[in-house]
Amino acid sequence: NDAALPTPGTNTLGGKDDGGGAQTGAGAGASTERGGSQRRAVPPGVFAEDGFGADVYVLHAPADSADAKASALRAWARAQPGESPTAWVDSLCLRDSDVAEHERWVHLLVGMHRCRRLLLLAGPAFADSLACATAVHTWGCLGRAAEDICVALAVPAHARADATQRVVASFDAFAVMYCAPPREAEDAARLVHAVELASPAAYNEAMRACVPLVVAAAAAADADDEPAHEC
Repeated sequence: NDAALPTPGTNTLGGKDDGGGAQTGAGAGASTERGGSQRRAVPPGVFAEDGFGADVYVLHAPADSADAKASALRAWARAQPGESPTAWVDSLCLRDSDVAEHERWVHLLVGMHRCRRLLLLAGPAFADSLACATAVHTWGCLGRAAEDICVALAVPAHARADATQRVVASFDAFAVMYCAPPREAEDAARLVHAVELASPAAYNEAMRACVPLVVAAAAAADADDEPAHEC
């Protein structure tokens, strides 16, 4: 779930710009140059007094449209009361040089534990991703409540109605046995083993518990010109 969202400028997803976008990192991260774009990296130990490092852990499927995901994240951030929320996105907050591929799942656990809520950028490919399903199941295993899960529909504007129906149907009929594992063989083996340990039924229950949130976000889309969200 670490395919990068578009970052053509510093404030595309970070900082309080005219569009009210979400900050990445813990609100006090140091900027770092990579690939021609500025991205925020959070120094160790930068956490709020309540122990949380960010408002939301952003979960998304690499196969979904990057533009749709960025738009959904910005719309969700603008809808939040008060100051711009801080968001943890692995591809923006973890530097590849500092984290080995096999360590990413450890960082997922730590990152999720340090965030107040879990934000699903739910596109048509989200429920097909074994990595996303594992992360949703992990949220519950960490003792976090379903009430702390938010959903933002990440669907292309030109085909919103059809794509929204696909997203709702994919969550409603979710079955982990049909999920696509990561391309990397080692990651795929780890996730398959995780399913075996937890049981397919536990994965299915965790994902289907998100159906009311997805349905509510889809219903809101009829009255909102921006990408719909439900929290």
